[in-house]
Amino acid sequence: MNPVNLWRDRFFSLLGLAKRDKSSISGEVYSEEVFRSYVHDESTRSKRSGQLCRILLVYRTDAQGGIVPMKQEHATKAIALLSTSLRATDYIGWYRKEYILGSLLTALQPASVVDGYNNLKARLTDRLRGARTFTGDHSLQVRVIEQDELSALDAADHPASSLGSTD
Repeated sequence: MNPVNLWRDRFFSLLGLAKRDKSSISGEVYSEEVFRSYVHDESTRSKRSGQLCRILLVYRTDAQGGIVPMKQEHATKAIALLSTSLRATDYIGWYRKEYILGSLLTALQPASVVDGYNNLKARLTDRLRGARTFTGDHSLQVRVIEQDELSALDAADHPASSLGSTD
């Protein structure tokens, strides 16, 4: 991770937040480097505070279950729907550029986590499928996972079936 690029991206990201715009310097979402850094920082902060954070992932798979790149139209629609569905305290970024779109769900109360995740997943899945952007030639995956589950996702382009739940 290049520290100069990381701090540059963070600076422009914070500048965007000051303008009420969650975009990175690319004009869409946080870069992969910055997003992964936020995931790490928030996980550390959450452990200290007793709150929870989770990562919501949106991606496509082929018939064999392998993760495939998102077309620009799919990414644009998913980003727009995530932007209107998440709280101001959550972050949207690329977990894996052009393959996996991530949302860092911050400051969650342990008592309401399961119902909240299920409701958010169901709402996003319905909206993404309702947008008719994602069609039959691929499968839409929406998963909510813990930070320690990300290593299984990083290990291969075929995520373990135990990772979160799939729709």
